Amino acid sequence: MGCGKTTLGRSLAARLDWPFVDLDGYIEREEGRSIAALFEAFGEFAFRQMEGRALRRVLEAHPRLVLATGGGTPCFFDHADWMLERGVCVYLKTPPEVLLEHLRGQMGHRPLLRDMKDDEAVLDFLRKQIAHREQWYLKARIFDFFAGE
Repeated sequence: MGCGKTTLGRSLAARLDWPFVDLDGYIEREEGRSIAALFEAFGEFAFRQMEGRALRRVLEAHPRLVLATGGGTPCFFDHADWMLERGVCVYLKTPPEVLLEHLRGQMGHRPLLRDMKDDEAVLDFLRKQIAHREQWYLKARIFDFFAGE
């Protein structure tokens, strides 16, 4: 979240002349609700199941594409392994402080950040999320470490 998956994904897709799909945007169009509304209505576990079905539909429909997933996508069920079997995964490793800057003004639209009151709470959450999720992120074939640009 906030590492630039959509921006970089669009740029890469244009260079490759492949379609680009933002998985969250796809889910929102399919379900007719925002990701935040889906989290609120069904909870995270049900959302992750929905996300897995959408992931499979997208990857089965497009043999070549650039896909930006949500930050939690590879961390649930068999999503990471499933994606690795079908393509090249990239981990956009970004420091929590940079993520915080990118996420400013978006907290209300981010279900996992919605109730955070200050920067320190967000930074603490981001650090914990990265520490928890990195075991899945490190399965990626390519690592792009934030270069401070």
